[in-house]
Amino acid sequence: MDRLVNYVVVNVADNVLSEERKFATWDVTIQSGCALTEKRIAVLSDDIGENISRLNPVYSELTALYWVWKHKKSSYVGWSHYRRGLDIEAEEMEALLSAGVDVIMPIPVKFEGPIREQWCIAHPLDAWQAMMEVLRNREPAYYEAACEVYEHNLLFPFCMGIYTYEYFDRYCNWLFPILDEIYSVIGEKWDVYQNRYIAFLAERLHSLYFMFHIKTLDYKIVPYKILSSADAAWNIDSALTEEQIFQNVEEMLSNRQVKKACLYVSDWVDKNGCGSEKLRLVYKIMHIICTENRYTEKIMCRYTSNLDMLIEHYCLLVNFLAYIEQSNQVGEKDFEMERDFWSYFEQTGTSSYVLEIITAIDKNNSTDLLKGLAEFYQRNGDAKTAVRLQDKVKNGQLE
Repeated sequence: MDRLVNYVVVNVADNVLSEERKFATWDVTIQSGCALTEKRIAVLSDDIGENISRLNPVYSELTALYWVWKHKKSSYVGWSHYRRGLDIEAEEMEALLSAGVDVIMPIPVKFEGPIREQWCIAHPLDAWQAMMEVLRNREPAYYEAACEVYEHNLLFPFCMGIYTYEYFDRYCNWLFPILDEIYSVIGEKWDVYQNRYIAFLAERLHSLYFMFHIKTLDYKIVPYKILSSADAAWNIDSALTEEQIFQNVEEMLSNRQVKKACLYVSDWVDKNGCGSEKLRLVYKIMHIICTENRYTEKIMCRYTSNLDMLIEHYCLLVNFLAYIEQSNQVGEKDFEMERDFWSYFEQTGTSSYVLEIITAIDKNNSTDLLKGLAEFYQRNGDAKTAVRLQDKVKNGQLE
């Protein structure tokens, strides 16, 4: 049996890297989502024998993790990504394994606020609530720990690490039934990025499991490295100020480089965490903009790439959705306010898609909100959008 195998997960949708990744002697590539493509780019495939490869759009790299768990065994199991990995030299690795370390984890990312709050900024609320409910029912002790851990701001990122086989096996036995139950509750989401919510939740659960057992473990925390995408063409310098980051993002948006701007902000947050409240909002808005751009080639507000104005615009859209939510509950409409909103949407080129995206991320009662939006568009003469929203509710495409 091999002493250490570190699995490097790759996918046909991965971006081309700006530099070639250097593989260690213990690295082995495994391709996720093989059941969905005939192309093969790795040593191992996740669709042979017992597998969940077809769930890759939701489970992301976890379909490969599941395959490793079911089919491979070594004294130590490592997990990393095509452009992210632990930054550890062979000599140090040998020393740690010889000393019998249980777990090697990456340095945690520091968010400005709690882990729970960061999720609510960037991802759908209903998925988080489903996770907590599943923990409460299945794993009461972990649920109590989660209520504490997720109020702190340190997250061990990317589900990366090196583990004894015993730890890895126990972790997977714990993790996948929880994820499967969450998936049975939430299902799939219409947005490609947010449809990966299972993988995003797994990142939080990875931290929770480690923190729950930390007092019983011999562990080591090490740095990690991230390789930039070739289409990004930047080198994130941690010495840059947030204002410099914002200026760079505005320049990208003004040049209609929407995907590039989103990747840029994501890479910064991956390396440095969410700092100020403004950065947290920008991080969230960039995901909204990138999602909307795929559907409409717009960026929330057609007249500006100024981040302060985009934040103001986003806050107004949130207020509008709060009005729709409240009017649904009390059954009263403020037609003068609606006319003002409608005029503003026409002036700024605000599409219904961006309202739907914000609804999918921020709101739990998506059905009622989409019905309310359909009625709003019907009242203001946009029957086509109203029908599309009504069909979306009818077909169950709520997220």
